Amino acid sequence: MADDNEPRYFSPKNAKKGAPKRAPQMTESDQTERLTDPGPGSRAQRTTTKDNRSLFIEAMAETTRRRIAFDVVERNCRMRFRVGEHGIRVYLQVLELVQLSKVDEAVDEFEKRFLPMLDQEMLKRMIEEAR
Repeated sequence: MADDNEPRYFSPKNAKKGAPKRAPQMTESDQTERLTDPGPGSRAQRTTTKDNRSLFIEAMAETTRRRIAFDVVERNCRMRFRVGEHGIRVYLQVLELVQLSKVDEAVDEFEKRFLPMLDQEMLKRMIEEAR
């Protein structure tokens, strides 16, 4: 039986029957994906993406919230960061959000924590090509 504390809603199809249906749950992976890759999506999805980005940026100012946000990034992006050029692009997208917070401590912490996860050979090649 479903947990009584779970959010519920009625689908239009079953509203007449009075049959409650479980609300779809968004995983942290889904949230992180929206944070880094909004995609085309609906207007509501784009608004959620903006909200997620804003929440992430705001979290950088507080040590505890920043640690939680970085834990989520690590859990959901650590394997993506390791995948060559694509991983480096994802890293740079998230780094840009951290930099938007204008919290130097957060930027330093992000770089120290996540830079070693990148494909170091690919990173060196990209830096050399940029020169």
